[in-house]
Amino acid sequence: MHKSKFFRYDCMMISKNIITELGEDKFQIKLFKEDGVALVTTASKRNYLILDSIDYWYDLIQTRHPKNTKCKCKNEWFYLKFDYIYRGGTQDIKQVNIITKCTDCSNEKKQISIDIKYSSTEDLITSPITFCEQPYIKYDVRDINCYWIQSDLKKFLSFVSAVLNLEIYCWFWQRSDDKRHLEKVSLERANEIITVNHQYLNFYFSKNKPEFIVGANEKGDYVEGDPWRQQELIQLNFPLIMVLGIGQKGLLYYINFSTQFILRNDLIDKSRDFQLLTLKILQWFKENYVELRGKDCFDNLEEHHRIFGNKYSKNAK
Repeated sequence: MHKSKFFRYDCMMISKNIITELGEDKFQIKLFKEDGVALVTTASKRNYLILDSIDYWYDLIQTRHPKNTKCKCKNEWFYLKFDYIYRGGTQDIKQVNIITKCTDCSNEKKQISIDIKYSSTEDLITSPITFCEQPYIKYDVRDINCYWIQSDLKKFLSFVSAVLNLEIYCWFWQRSDDKRHLEKVSLERANEIITVNHQYLNFYFSKNKPEFIVGANEKGDYVEGDPWRQQELIQLNFPLIMVLGIGQKGLLYYINFSTQFILRNDLIDKSRDFQLLTLKILQWFKENYVELRGKDCFDNLEEHHRIFGNKYSKNAK
């Protein structure tokens, strides 16, 4: 357990100065500010990830590496403090502010503020940082995003069901009882969920029955974590409504899968059959959609032109 130089508590906030299990309290910091992810490194070159960000860190460093954070005095070494803000009326943390103090000029700065949207959150306090032996492992992970209309969603559901013969599982919000449900569904049921009086949260596609970690509360079922990371599973997320200009909106869908995963700093390959399956999915995307915005960005051509016009025309092959 990490020690604390001071531990201040009132009814709304706990502040904790970060010290490693070896007693080190000065850090270099690499931040993905928009993602709320950071790697901190001690003078002895030991690396730690803040909070519970290990999976997200590995996803992000596949394509980019952040530089060391610098103080305005150009120093790169900091003391580190976490301010934990409680959700009213509960024992759960709703927000963590990451505060740095320069070891040279003593300037303090809030580097990032991270919203916490799950429960329970006790581990965020007892284990604020996690040792990471190999923070720069590369692995095969796909974060596909697509500007689609609903007919594209139906086409994808039909492809994974009728062509790839994958089972469909859906985590959705059912208005008739105002609760969330996780169910194995037929293609017909999947299309009903997205078109009638339901709102899906995630779709999951798999040859074999996934091992979901499912909890329940007054709002119904909830799926913990990202099961696609270690399982042979493709996940389709509920689309984000993107506002891209005055009155200009689009639906951005995300599809996630990986053919490898990291377990205790070891790189593990998923099965050859799953690797071949994902190649078929990628080929289907390339045959049916345009990749003008960049790698793994597969848009409906008409929807792309409606939203972006000729902005990415120079990327056309």
